[in-house]
Amino acid sequence: MTIIGLKGLDDIQEVLCAPEGAYYLTCLKATDHVNKENGNKSVELLWHVDAEDGDYENVFDYMSIPGEGDDKESAEFKGLFIKRRLHYLNILGQVLDDGNLDTQDMVGQTTIVPINLTNEEYKGRISAKVAWPNLPTPE
Repeated sequence: MTIIGLKGLDDIQEVLCAPEGAYYLTCLKATDHVNKENGNKSVELLWHVDAEDGDYENVFDYMSIPGEGDDKESAEFKGLFIKRRLHYLNILGQVLDDGNLDTQDMVGQTTIVPINLTNEEYKGRISAKVAWPNLPTPE
């Protein structure tokens, strides 16, 4: 029999999902990801919710990467969502300069405007989902 010391267990609480609303987000981690079902590549992003009114659970977000099997419309759609993230992290310019993105450049960056989070049920629990705004209209 193994005895596990569990002092302080009463003090451990669930971290709450951020209520729907607009928050600054800071990228904590960017990890390569391959979908087990279809082999599509993406980057798994982990965001810290910067909120004055509480400490909320981090939010996962997947940035789909255009692949060789994508048609033009699908590749452009994925590209648009990548561009939105980079714009709101204020690192789009450095990517456009050389045409490449080192996803680690996203880590530590905070969005330049509050980003909306919505809540949805996933596997029986409520979780926050990032709702990236459209890019600003060119002047």
